Amino acid sequence: MQRIFHLDFNFLMLTKEEIRRQLASIAAMGYNAILWELEDKVRFETIAPCIHPEALSKEEFAEILAYSRSLGLEPIPLLQTLGHGEYVLGNEDFVPLRELPEWKDCYCVSKPAVRNLLSQLIEEYLDLFGEIKSFHLGGDEAYSFAQCPVCAAKTEKMGKLGLAMEHYAALTEVLIRSGIQPEMWMDIVVQHPDEIKPHLPLLKKFRFWDWHYTRGFGEDGYGNIDLLKEAGLKVIPCSASRRWGDRVFLPSAGHDVNVAGTARNAVKRGCDGYCTTSWAIRCVNFDLQKHLIALGPLAEETETEEISELLTGSGLLGGDREKIERFLKGTELAATEFPFSAVHELGFCWNRYKCHDLPPEGWLAERMKDKVVGADVRKKLDEAEAIFLSLKNDAPEEMTHWLEAVALEKEHLALVEKALAGEWADAETLRKKARSAFLRWQSGISAETLSRTLYSPLIDFFSAIKAES
Repeated sequence: MQRIFHLDFNFLMLTKEEIRRQLASIAAMGYNAILWELEDKVRFETIAPCIHPEALSKEEFAEILAYSRSLGLEPIPLLQTLGHGEYVLGNEDFVPLRELPEWKDCYCVSKPAVRNLLSQLIEEYLDLFGEIKSFHLGGDEAYSFAQCPVCAAKTEKMGKLGLAMEHYAALTEVLIRSGIQPEMWMDIVVQHPDEIKPHLPLLKKFRFWDWHYTRGFGEDGYGNIDLLKEAGLKVIPCSASRRWGDRVFLPSAGHDVNVAGTARNAVKRGCDGYCTTSWAIRCVNFDLQKHLIALGPLAEETETEEISELLTGSGLLGGDREKIERFLKGTELAATEFPFSAVHELGFCWNRYKCHDLPPEGWLAERMKDKVVGADVRKKLDEAEAIFLSLKNDAPEEMTHWLEAVALEKEHLALVEKALAGEWADAETLRKKARSAFLRWQSGISAETLSRTLYSPLIDFFSAIKAES
């Protein structure tokens, strides 16, 4: 059974020390593979103009990769080859490769230059990763796919799935010749189920990764897995320890049942394995995800659906179930929602791009209308804080992280309350506190950029209030 953890470098840059720390923790939990979504965080020559200023050299990444392998973690590289090409297509050198001139997310698969670029990148990845068993080629959320005149005309004859698989067939020739399993997200397949049968011979060469982040232990929500398996296709079910809807500093509710239930259902449905994804654009730190990530391996073979019972095997709070239940109650209270408590409400991905584009002037103000903070929100955060404080002697390091996150969330709540009241507040101070918190696990430019993406809309909003007063 492959137990895969998704290590995502889109949107932020971890320090080398933090990468190693996370790898050691993931291996200790029982995971045996890493999905490496590197994007612009390693110095690939093929896309040299696009590389992040703090990116790892290939030599530095090779050392990390060797360390990961020494921990028993099989590497699976992920290279986006359809959508989510923002980090490449946002650079002026690569604008001609876009599907549509005004959209920077999607490659145009009808342009030979696209195939040449991606083929060169695949070769670079293969040189860097060395001996591997599988290679993930992305394929999710390709919003503008098949919309240029050439691609649109092709889809009239072969369908969108046909056009996509023609693209993937060309890119995977080198992988298949080398005995490497091609992988991709399942989006394009399940969106066009009527087109599956004509392309089955090629589709069967791939393994498809299916996500549905609200599923749990029951049968509901697993239809895509069953659809693909009934067609004779291989499937990797995916859960999430960090995803859309997370609070600014804290995980949202429901991740625990999702991670545990997905692992259990992967076993029940006879899948090769499962993946716990963790999307970096939701900026909750690793330490607040650890108990969630641990649930995958813990839940595989057991019958219980009680999260507190499963976590007794994680070492958390000495395995004391009563204390674990109190901790889980604290995490539930900490996840309480209020307006603009989630990063997407502040403008992350406002234009659907996974990049640091800030929303236009007035975007946040328009969304402030008719929003109110519930009377019990601060009370719930206070209760969460009290629970974590009561457990601090039992788990000093873990509870310190939770207490800091709740304190930051309470300050964020105070800013939102001021904003909704139309009163000025100092958002820059909290931005600096967020940057300091990020600096403990991110590189300097990354922490600065992330904190500015997070708080610039609020800072601008308050600046407008001050100018009017």
